Amino acid sequence: MDDRREYLRIRTRVNVLLKKIDTEEAYPSFRVTTDLSLQSDFNYKELGIPEGLSLFFKYLDGKLDLILSLLGIDMLEREFDYKTTGVELSEGAVKCVCDFQGIGVGDLVEVVIYLSHIPLVLVSAMGRVIRIEREEDGEYLVIAFEKIRDRDRELIVRFVFQEQREKIRSEKEES
Repeated sequence: MDDRREYLRIRTRVNVLLKKIDTEEAYPSFRVTTDLSLQSDFNYKELGIPEGLSLFFKYLDGKLDLILSLLGIDMLEREFDYKTTGVELSEGAVKCVCDFQGIGVGDLVEVVIYLSHIPLVLVSAMGRVIRIEREEDGEYLVIAFEKIRDRDRELIVRFVFQEQREKIRSEKEES
């Protein structure tokens, strides 16, 4: 990414799924519901369930969510043509290893980025390949996000700041 960037970017290593999109009106394959009304939140006290048992149910609910997420990820990965590694990330773009053919400058792509595996945190965006960078260790696609949900942008910003804090802490510890 160049020096005229608008956003803070970090060097990182995250898994990235890519799929070439034919039209700008394409519907994303990956969506996460942000409607909290769809999530069940029982009031265990009103139901007369002891607190210890309610904690167990909440723990079990989290485990079931994880299992279902992993099953969903397997299906999601089958829908995407390319699995690669993101090496730089900002709220406006991702730079990823290009060890495949079929996507070039100007192409529209759907991107899914794994910010965390446990707990599973995924974000997605529709973007455009703005350039291919050739470096000593290989080629990299730079994808600028054109359509991204506010929730996903916020998760990327949090991830970038968290990575920055960890980098600063480790540099202080080395000094």
